[in-house]
Amino acid sequence: MEDRVYDLLEKLYIEMQKGFVEIRGEVNEVRGEVNELHGNVNEIRGNVNEIRGEIKEVWEEIKEVREEMNKKFVNLENKLDINLKALYDGYQQNTESINRLETKVADLSKKIDKHDIEIKVIKNA
Repeated sequence: MEDRVYDLLEKLYIEMQKGFVEIRGEVNEVRGEVNELHGNVNEIRGNVNEIRGEIKEVWEEIKEVREEMNKKFVNLENKLDINLKALYDGYQQNTESINRLETKVADLSKKIDKHDIEIKVIKNA
């Protein structure tokens, strides 16, 4: 009976050793997969950091373009302001000239009317 118990214990021991070997193999596989995933995570982190750097560069370019556009817009506003003032001044000068001409024409018209009357008086006399 002792031999049977011994044989049974031996079989159990052998089976347990096989199980441990299988478990160790599976654990090593899992470790390999974890290490691979860890490598992938590090690669992804590197990619994310690279993308962050590119985003920062693009953002800086956008800021530069925005500043440049603001400067151009201010310059354009200044030019428009100057041109509008010049146009208004020209309009004002034209209006004043027209008013002077209208006054002169009215004066000349009065003189012509007066001369016409004088000529009629002279003709009638």
